[in-house]
Amino acid sequence: MFFVRAVTLLLAFCAMQAEAGKRLQARILVQNHDSSEPEGFIVEAYEDWAPHGYKRFKELLSDHYFDGARFFRVIQEFVAQWGLPADPADVDKFGAIPDDKVIGHNDKGTISFAATAMKNSRTTQLFINLNDNGFLDGMGFSPVAKVVEGMDVVERINSEYGDHPNQGYVRVQGESYLAKEYPNLSKIVKTEILREDEEENWGLPADPSRRGKFAPIDDDPVVESNKRGSISFASSGPNSRTTQMFINLADNTFLNSMGFSPVAKVIDGMTIVDQINKEYGEKPDQGEIHSKGEEYLQKNFPRLTKIRKTEIVGEFDDNEELVPRPPTKASEEEATVSIPEKHIEFLSVPDNLYNEAPVTKNLGKWIGVLLIAAFVVVLLVKAQGFVRRGTPAVERAE
Repeated sequence: MFFVRAVTLLLAFCAMQAEAGKRLQARILVQNHDSSEPEGFIVEAYEDWAPHGYKRFKELLSDHYFDGARFFRVIQEFVAQWGLPADPADVDKFGAIPDDKVIGHNDKGTISFAATAMKNSRTTQLFINLNDNGFLDGMGFSPVAKVVEGMDVVERINSEYGDHPNQGYVRVQGESYLAKEYPNLSKIVKTEILREDEEENWGLPADPSRRGKFAPIDDDPVVESNKRGSISFASSGPNSRTTQMFINLADNTFLNSMGFSPVAKVIDGMTIVDQINKEYGEKPDQGEIHSKGEEYLQKNFPRLTKIRKTEIVGEFDDNEELVPRPPTKASEEEATVSIPEKHIEFLSVPDNLYNEAPVTKNLGKWIGVLLIAAFVVVLLVKAQGFVRRGTPAVERAE
């Protein structure tokens, strides 16, 4: 169950520190050589998976850097790679970015940046995993996004050329080289950012002297999913949860594998939560909040939403078990000895019910009489026969 004990909490919002773990959703339109119309698939990128990769991915999408580019390296049951621009003049437009720690796994449908064996070598090339390629995790390939809709479109990306296209020629000649030598390669027609969401995070006290009042608590197992409206504690590592929490403004199920265990959910007023001010994003500095508290936020970020009051409305046991469990010994004893006695009432019988007795009322009695009479008759018949047989015999003897 979600809670063993549920607490209903009323939050009166006025200002709240907002710190974001961003999620970006984008559509990529692809033209296959054997299709008359382009097909699209939707991807979601997660800042918490790979902060540097997330920022670069967003830059490339905003710049429409991929428009007109080809999936130049597609190996069945492995990867579909793209990221070298159609115009070779743009090939070095974006420099390398720092490596990100590998948090997620290179499962089917996830998207990671391509890189060389050198550190911090990621630039603009990405690949979609066409299979579960977990071995890439240990090689430093950090997933930054995943396909959330249209994986069937991805699987139709042309793989007939494998890894034959030469990246050196693609870098120098761009689309002209690929169109001439590998004309059936799938092409990206257009990329489009659909939305970008954030998570709300709060929990640093207005009075900095109260910081550290509550010690870290042990981690809980993740039994519920970080879906929209659920509330989890923020943490920086194992057993590091203190007072900071966040409300999921979208379905952020990837946080489940990162150990963020939902502890509550918004059951009323999600429209109010959606109105929490997001204009400052993650600009507020937690170090400054730790040392200066409300004074720092009021001076530099005066329009942050503020928590005016919290109030526990009710607390109750949640015993609505969804999974059947075997009875305990105590419950078995209770079931056998604690059955309440009930007063039993019989339907009253009218006084005249037997005035006109049914045929079967004395049936047993008459059957008995008839049987006895029949028995007597049989005895008499036998006795008479015995007498008749005895007389001639005597006569013959004489």
